This record gives sequence, structure tokens and C-alpha cells, in this order.
Amino acid sequence: MKHLLTQGEISRLMPDNTWGGWSGEVHLIKHENKKYVVRRCTSLKKAKYYEFLNKLFEKDGFLPKFLGRHGKDVFYEYIEGRDLRENEKMEIFEKIGEIMAKINKKIPSKENNLRFNSLIKELETGNYTKVTKAQFVRKKRGIKEVPKKQLSKIEAKKLRKKFKELKNKFGNTSSYEMVDPTPGNFRTCKNKVYLVDIEAIKDNRAKGYGISKFFLNWGNIPKRKKAFLEGYNKFNSSKFLTKDYNGFIDLNFLIIELNFQAQTGKDTKKTKERLLEIIN
Repeated sequence: MKHLLTQGEISRLMPDNTWGGWSGEVHLIKHENKKYVVRRCTSLKKAKYYEFLNKLFEKDGFLPKFLGRHGKDVFYEYIEGRDLRENEKMEIFEKIGEIMAKINKKIPSKENNLRFNSLIKELETGNYTKVTKAQFVRKKRGIKEVPKKQLSKIEAKKLRKKFKELKNKFGNTSSYEMVDPTPGNFRTCKNKVYLVDIEAIKDNRAKGYGISKFFLNWGNIPKRKKAFLEGYNKFNSSKFLTKDYNGFIDLNFLIIELNFQAQTGKDTKKTKERLLEIIN
């Protein structure tokens, strides 16, 4: 694989649309009339983790073919076709449900680290931990102002109390998660849907975290939810999505979303309103 880096033509690879693609590590290589994808990771640990994930989900068939790793560079086949769009046929949303069900079936060896209380503290004080993705977005958008705090002491206290109550109720909910189900992270070719952003698979989220994000955003239309669940239930049961559990995963997703929005200068009003609805 090393020869692709020295002999090939390398360029930054971004999604066809504005959804996703913020890591800056994905590149396209053209070599001898063939195309390849390489993730140029910032650390060897990250590159090895991607390699591990590819082997973990290899038999499930929803990832591009893993071609090998050379140091911090991880190589994949290039999927011809197109990235998904905002509006797709219901069969596409069904296939997304299938992919996320397969990911949820894998259980990590350790309990999920939700980071909830530390994120609450950042939102309450305005002292944010620098996150690589957030820093990349800030630089891309030319944002220089300091992120502002988003929660009052009373709001933060209520959120901590609600989270503790639900966490005690459900206990360890760990599973592998597809945390960013947005159009630019999927690609379709010959009636098949691929998850092309392996970075979106995490082992430290509560089961259903990605479903919460999907239902609150791209999938926030009844027929899309229905198609998604039809696909999901082919490979995994969605019975765990009770009213209280939905509140739990929504709480997990929204607190991370609010934190990210605050750090990247986005409008936080709608997310904060959704978050406070859970505790009021």
C-alpha cells in the first residue's frame, strides 16, 4: 500500500454535500487508472482502531473493503456511485436501519463512557475541552470568538439529576454505535448502501444513541422512521426503545450536540429547548 502514497495522485476527499466530512483525514488516491481511499490518521492508535473495526464488521458487508494499513495510513476500496442526499427512497432508510442494527449487535468489552457530567460542567462554566473535530470546524469557518456557556446552574443541576435517575434505571447500555447517521456518511452503489465514514462508529455510547440523532434530525419524518425500524428489526429488536429509554438516549445525544454547537459557533437555541423539554 505504501507505493500508492509515493506514486499516486492524492487529494482531499469530501462528501458530495455539506453533511459530514469534517475530520480532514480522508483522501482520494488515483493510481494507474484506479481509485483508492486512504485515511491519514493523526495517531497510530487511531489507525489500528479503524483496522480493528473493519475486521469486526467485515462479514456484515456494509463497509468498503479494507485493503490494509501502513503505519498511520489506512486504505480502502473506493466506492463508485453517489453519497446519499436529504431526500431518498424509503428503501434507502430501511437499509440504513439494517446497518445500524448490525452495529448495535456488537457489544464492547467495557461499559460506555458517557462523559455526561463533564460535558454539563463545560456548558455550565463555558470552559470547554478542545476537541479535534470542533477545532477543525472552527478553523474551516473562521471562528475566533470564545465559546459561551449555555446552561444556568439550576438547569445543569436538573440535567444531572435526570441523567442519574435514568442511568440508574437502565444500567450498562453499552453497544457499538453509528453516532452520525447523516447523508454524507453513506454512499450508494448498485442498490447497495455503504457506511463510508468508519470514524462514525464508536464503542462508548449508549445503545440507540445514533437512532436518537437520526430520529431528531434526518429521520424526523414518520415514514422515514417506519422504514428505518423495518430495516432495523430484520437484524435486531427495537423493543428497547421505550418512552423512558428514548428520553435517556435523547439526553445523551442532545448534551453532546449542544456542546459541539457551542464550540463551533452554531445556533444552540433549538437543541437547548429540546434538552430542557426532557427535564420539565
